[in-house]
Amino acid sequence: MKKYLILPIIALLISCNYSKDESIVRDFIGDNSYYMVRVWPPQGFTNSGALIIYKIPMEGINDKKVDSINKVADKYIENCEKYTNK
Repeated sequence: MKKYLILPIIALLISCNYSKDESIVRDFIGDNSYYMVRVWPPQGFTNSGALIIYKIPMEGINDKKVDSINKVADKYIENCEKYTNK
C-alpha cells in the first residue's frame, strides 16, 4: 500500500518540462513596479533558481509589450528543450 502512495508523489515532484510564470512585482524602495516573466528548468528533488528573468516596467505597459515578452520566453523555452533533448 505504501508503494502505491509514494510513486504518485515522486511523479508529481519530478517535472519533465521547462516552465514559466508571470507576475507583477514591486520594489521594496520606491513606487516602481514591473511585469516579470521567469523561466524555470525542469524541477527534480532540488529547487534551483530561474534560468532567466525578463522584467519590463509597468509604466506605459500595453498588450503588445506583454505578448512580446511572453513570446521571447516561449522561444527561450523552445530552444532549451531543443538543445537538451538531442
